[in-house]
Amino acid sequence: MEWNPPPGTEGWNILSSEERLQVLHDLYDHHDYAAVLRGCKDVLKQDPKNKSAKKIKKMARLKVLNTDMRVAMTTLTLALFVMTAGVTFMGKKVVGEMQVKDFQVNSLIEEIGDLRTENLLLYQKFTGGAEALDMVAESVLELEEKVREVDDGEGVFGLQAKLNDAQDKILLQSEAMESLFEAGTEQILVAEDETLDILILGTHGRLTDTIMLASVNPELETVSLLSIPRDLAVNGRRINEFYYRYGIDAMKNQIYTITGLYPEQYAVIDLAAFEEIVNILGGIDVYVEKGLNDTRYPGPNFTYETFYVEAGHHHFDGVTALKYARSRKSTNDFDRAARQQQIVEAVRTRIEDLNLLENSEELIQIFNTVQQSIDTDIDLLSFLTYLKQYRSYPIEQGHVLSSGNFLYSTINVSGAYILLPNAGDYSEIWGYVAGIVKS
Repeated sequence: MEWNPPPGTEGWNILSSEERLQVLHDLYDHHDYAAVLRGCKDVLKQDPKNKSAKKIKKMARLKVLNTDMRVAMTTLTLALFVMTAGVTFMGKKVVGEMQVKDFQVNSLIEEIGDLRTENLLLYQKFTGGAEALDMVAESVLELEEKVREVDDGEGVFGLQAKLNDAQDKILLQSEAMESLFEAGTEQILVAEDETLDILILGTHGRLTDTIMLASVNPELETVSLLSIPRDLAVNGRRINEFYYRYGIDAMKNQIYTITGLYPEQYAVIDLAAFEEIVNILGGIDVYVEKGLNDTRYPGPNFTYETFYVEAGHHHFDGVTALKYARSRKSTNDFDRAARQQQIVEAVRTRIEDLNLLENSEELIQIFNTVQQSIDTDIDLLSFLTYLKQYRSYPIEQGHVLSSGNFLYSTINVSGAYILLPNAGDYSEIWGYVAGIVKS
């Protein structure tokens, strides 16, 4: 496709490389992503190594992809909606979606003052429509019309569109994102095809208090683990809130903002699944370098209990391994992140010791047992392939972003504890991460 400059850029052919990039930035800010892609292609024809052009091209491609995915998901949802014949089932489904929207609307109301009244009224209308669903029994068509009436012809899909639009405004208008775009995106420090990056999230309730990025460098045959503290604030929110508020794609985007690495795949593991994995493996061997004595470890029914483990070699079952990974009252979040990396290494070592890589049936049983408790886009074939392909790669631990290196602690306007980058943007962290995965 030939590059056709949009109105206002008719002098494209006489512009310098820097001036063309400025035009592309302006087009990106005005959401003309298709024009950005065509312009980047034209720039890269003349200068294939232009990193700034590659960078903005990648950002525009992600925006276009997100838009296409939203259209596809909306179309698929509509098709399923029409095909559903059970009025009772449909009522439960809509009520479930309504509860999710309830939480999303409340979150967005906190951030978008101008949309407060509009979103609240929209949700109230939708609630009234949900109450009427129980009386609809004639046909799915009548049910569909009823939902459309909820929002003057827009219904559930109109609400979703408004929520998506509001979310986009939050991310695009963030001062942190603007700062990063202006000061930290001049060059790509790690090329997209240099590493395989997998985001590992551990949940307890809604928050992802364990955030770890595993970066595989096939050329160097290394696996680097980077832990990101849950209190790190990015784009106006703690990083541990993005997954449950906005979904995995938004979480991936924030990880890219912080590290310069965009996770190709992800795995979200809850506490029950973690315990189960360790127990299925028959426990794991861990060397405790410094003893722990946590007298305020969370117990049942909002109580506390003491968790003590002395220094030395230990064989942990699932419950003990989880306590070792979660305990923080006697240490801090950064020490806990280092222990979590140690647990990941211990699990892989246990798989090697049990020779499970040569016995795929047992690995498949493990995968099938815990998949109900894991949200991931890694299928069984990829799971087995990764384990076998990277089995000999050493795991590099100890990389934890903290107030001891690139972050400082402060209090936000709400009085909550947060962490922010020392440099005012994430350029130092990008350089640090690039050094980890490429050395």
